[in-house]
Amino acid sequence: MHTDVVIIGGGLAGCSLAYFLALEGIEVIVIERFELNKLASGANAGSLHCQIPHTEFLENGECWTKRFAPVLKLMKQSITLWGTLEKELKSDLEFSQAGGLLIAETEAQMRDIEHKAEFEREQGIEMEILARDDLLKMVPYVSDKMVGAAYCLDEGKANPHKATPAFAKAAQQHGAKIFHYTTVDAIEAIGNGFNVKTSMGEVSAKRIVNAAGADAGRVARMVGVELDIAGFPIQVNVTERAAPLVKHLLYFAGDRLTLKQAKSGEFLIGGGWPSNMNARTNQLSVNPDSIRNN
Repeated sequence: MHTDVVIIGGGLAGCSLAYFLALEGIEVIVIERFELNKLASGANAGSLHCQIPHTEFLENGECWTKRFAPVLKLMKQSITLWGTLEKELKSDLEFSQAGGLLIAETEAQMRDIEHKAEFEREQGIEMEILARDDLLKMVPYVSDKMVGAAYCLDEGKANPHKATPAFAKAAQQHGAKIFHYTTVDAIEAIGNGFNVKTSMGEVSAKRIVNAAGADAGRVARMVGVELDIAGFPIQVNVTERAAPLVKHLLYFAGDRLTLKQAKSGEFLIGGGWPSNMNARTNQLSVNPDSIRNN
């Protein structure tokens, strides 16, 4: 089998790229070792971020912040693109853009938030600083112990269970081929291209895209490239369905705590707490300590 581009990885990055390449008439094959959207692309809370991560800002300081800050322009452009995708892909992705709130409980936290907002504004991100009364007027369900917040107008959310399948379907409609449950066992450079050895046979291609997520390091080593990439599984707590209440993304400046509500009504409570992973099988399981701490 021959193609122009082989994409290794059937998550959001791989399937969206397959769509845009196929749209341009480029022959493309996607190889996914599991089902599409099986790993990180389908197992996240669906947040569309456009802020400097607050914990990293505090822990790593201004030098790190200045290096990271230019990425915000790309993140903002990404969210603008998300706003066009439902029409383009003819699919309900449950996209909304109500903004995100980084909320402070103390005046010291508020000063940190205001300092971070200075870097974000330099990159064209709209940030509003809200005093306590303005915060409670916008989100009256928040504790009255909170003293204020930064409001990022650009942030939003989408349903991670719907986005990747929509891209995959549209890519196939434009001629892309997608192979599930297919492993990549070796990659050999040949002439002006590559020979990809898979569990379904060999595929020759002019170009390869490594969209393997946490497995990207292993794939890169097949062509002699070392990438310092590793996976760190985290978990999120999901409640029963409830009436619509929370339309924003909420972050707490005092600890690892985030909150959002899905279109279907469930509240998603997270903050980057680790899950358990079996070192032998890579099977994930719930970490009870993370639930309690979260």
